[in-house]
Parts: sequence; structure tokens; C-alpha cells
Amino acid sequence: MANSLWERPDSVPFPSVWRRYEGTKKMPTGNIPKFSIEDLTEDYVEEVIEHMSNIFLRDETVCSTSKLCEDPVSLAEIQELWRKYAKQRVALVAFVDEEEGGRRRIAGVNMTGVAYKSEGSTLELFKGEALRKAILLLEYCDNLVDVFKKYNVNEYMTALGLSVGREFRGQGLGLELLKTRSDICRAVGLKLTVTLFTGVASQVQAERAGFELLAEVNYEDYKVDGEVVYPNTKTKSFKLMAMRIVMAASLWERPDYVPFPSVWRRYEGTKMTDGKIPKFSIEDLTEDYVEEVIEHMSNIFLKDETICGASKLSDDPVSLAEIQELWRKYAKQRVALVAFVDEEGGGRRRIAGANMTGVEYKGHGATLEMYKGKPLRNVIQLLEHIEGQVNVFEKYNVNEYMTALGLSVSREFRGQKLGLELLKARSDLGRSVGLKLTVTVFTAMASQIQAERAGFELLVEIDYKDYKVNGEVVYPNTKTKSFKLMALRIQ
Repeated sequence: MANSLWERPDSVPFPSVWRRYEGTKKMPTGNIPKFSIEDLTEDYVEEVIEHMSNIFLRDETVCSTSKLCEDPVSLAEIQELWRKYAKQRVALVAFVDEEEGGRRRIAGVNMTGVAYKSEGSTLELFKGEALRKAILLLEYCDNLVDVFKKYNVNEYMTALGLSVGREFRGQGLGLELLKTRSDICRAVGLKLTVTLFTGVASQVQAERAGFELLAEVNYEDYKVDGEVVYPNTKTKSFKLMAMRIVMAASLWERPDYVPFPSVWRRYEGTKMTDGKIPKFSIEDLTEDYVEEVIEHMSNIFLKDETICGASKLSDDPVSLAEIQELWRKYAKQRVALVAFVDEEGGGRRRIAGANMTGVEYKGHGATLEMYKGKPLRNVIQLLEHIEGQVNVFEKYNVNEYMTALGLSVSREFRGQKLGLELLKARSDLGRSVGLKLTVTVFTAMASQIQAERAGFELLVEIDYKDYKVNGEVVYPNTKTKSFKLMALRIQ
């Protein structure tokens, strides 16, 4: 899920709030503090570096023992290194949630960045003696375990400093910062985080956050040229620890750290008959537009889609009510997509298209017995038949995937390739919320072509004339030859 040189995906909103957290005890003021853990933005980089310089460097075992902050060259070099980490846009800052406006108060920081398999030794890049000692220690630990080989990754989230303001220690904030790594890694596609923890407090927090021990070395045993580099430390040992990132839970829910609603894609069409070029915004479907989208799907999709149109599903009151309720359930999963026309006027926005996407769980699929309307039962039966040809959970090693029950574009906007853009938006959304796969049955030639262009691969194809129930062709005289089960890995 990453390129040879990793970059934060554009589909993951920046900045994002990854976690909100309430402390564990009252402050001297009598209040229990609340914190917001967010992406570090450019306007707070220098304040964070000041925090790290004045607090982390003085309190952290290795840096304090070597008095790194008193070495001007080392201090300037590590500050520049932190700036480089910040540019990767995965560093985390914890702010105190306060009602007052103005500059926000920094409560803690985790200077996380990305380490690449292609990187070699960086020791020669630094001149400060104290920093060179720290880098040498890091490289020593990295050589104890080849994490790229062990975990089969080309990059992972690393860190150069976990710090909590002294007044907020004991609130569990360090642990929350470490837990937040899972949130951001899952969203941006990093499957591993590895860090050298040098103090007892951070080692305990890392273990509680789910890190596993890779290597442990006593400080008294770590020597260079026969001499102990960091004597008389309060902590017995330093530990190299790692945590695999679980990309999705057993029963999926949209992560709280992914902003809702989000705009996933903006798209400009081609000139229409009135001479204007329409612009579209593909976004999360919010509750206030659910009924309008259902009306769109009922009046357009059900009449134009191959099997729903052939069975006249919209003319059957029971089936119509059942599929509308199914769409409402999909909308509640907060992954359904709607395309709005970008117009200058205010008021209600005009719907140009929709993709009623949802999440299918391993062992939690819908069954034919749940529905009473005959046309809808015929549709569900067809879906179950073709999906039964391939176990996609086993084939792609996933516990859930993004499915869909309807891709629709308003008739006036057909030919604008909006259907293709809606399918592409699945990757943007799926990548951000941690879904690694999307699978759909495409029943018409137009959507099949769009799916292929969007990168979907063919799993199963069945001719309509060959699909029979009780010896009879269920959907005769269709304009499209076949229906196709297609899948797209989220890259």
C-alpha cells in the first residue's frame, strides 16, 4: 500500500484530528484536562521543536545523559531533523482542549516519521558529538533486527521523541499518543511502527499500547571502543519495539479519526448542451441528504439498471420499501458516496450521482430469507449466486470489504464520466478508512467498462442466458450479455 518512497496519500485529509482524550485526574485548578491529538501543521512546527528542545532533550535518558541540548551543533542538527520529520506530515501533537481562542497550548508530542528500506547509514550526516552518539545507538539497534524482512514491509513509522509536558504527566497522554499511531498508520497505509524506547515510562506505555519486544540491551553492556557510552542511567535497558497495524476490526466501523463528512474528489466534466462545463464534488452521504439520494436511486437507478429494470422492481411496493431500507442501512455505515453539482447558488444542493457503498463482513452477509418482495429476492439470489463462485475473504485475506448496491448518474450528466469518478472515489475513501478491498457485481456494460477503467479485476462472469432458476432464464432479453463480479485492491 505504498510507493518505493512513501508519501502521505492526498485522500487522507490534512490536518486531521486523530483522537480526543480526557485525562485521568484533576489538575490543581480542579478540572480534568481534555486533549486533542492531531497532525502537526506547519504553523506549530517551531513551537513543537521548542517543546522538544526544552523538555524532551532534558528528560529523555540518552539525550539527557549526553547533555545533547548543551551541544550547539547537536541541538541545531536534531532540530533540523525534526523539521524534516514534520514535512512527512505524520508527526503528532497533543493540544489542550480549551475554550479560549488564540494560540493553542501544547501538551505533548510524538515526532513520528517514516523510515525507508532504501535508506542507509545516516551517521555521517551529523557532526555534533552528542547527536552522533544517539544516531550510533539507533543504528546499532536497527542492525539487531531486520524489521523490513521480518515484517515484509518497505517502510514503517518511526519516531524521534515522545514527550509530554511536565504538568500533564500522569494523565495517560503518552499512552494515547502511542495508540494514535495505529489510527494514523491505518489511515495512511503504513502497516508497521517501530521505535527505540529508552526510558522505563515509555517502555511500559509501549507495551500497553500493543508493541512487542524485538531486542533489549542493558545500558551497561552497550559499549563503543570498550567504554560504556551511557553510564549511570536510571533505566536498566533500552528496547527496540514494534507494533503491527491492524488495518480493520473484526466488525468494521468507520474510524472516528476520519473526518465525516469528507470531500473525496472534485471533478470537472465536459461541455454540456447549454455550453457550460459542470463541476462535481464527490462526498460522504450525510443524514440530511439520505432521503433525497434514496429518491434519486428509486426514480433513476431502479428504472435504468439492468436487473432492477427488467424485473420492474420499482413497481413492486414490498421490494421498493425493502431496498430503500437497505440503502438506509448502508448510509448508516458512513461510506456511501454522493456526487453534487458544484454551483454558486445557496440552498439545497443538486444531486448528480450516487454510489450506495457499504461494508460486507465475513460471516455477516445478507441472506435471501430477509426479504419478501419477489423482484428484490430475485436480485439478492443473483448476487448470492455469483458471489458464491469466489470466496473473496479468503482470496484477498480480508475480514471485510466495500460493497455496493447501486451506482447511478442522473440522465442529464451521463457522458461526463461521473460514474468512473465515483468508482475511483472508492479507493480514496477505502484507503482512508482502512478498507483494503472493494467488490461489486456489475450488471450493465457501461458500469463494467467504467469498473475496468477504474482498475477493477474480473473475478467471475456469467451470461444472462445461462443464469437460470428452476430451469428458467431469470432475466431474458437483456441488452447486456453478462453480469460480472469484479474486485479492486485498495492501493
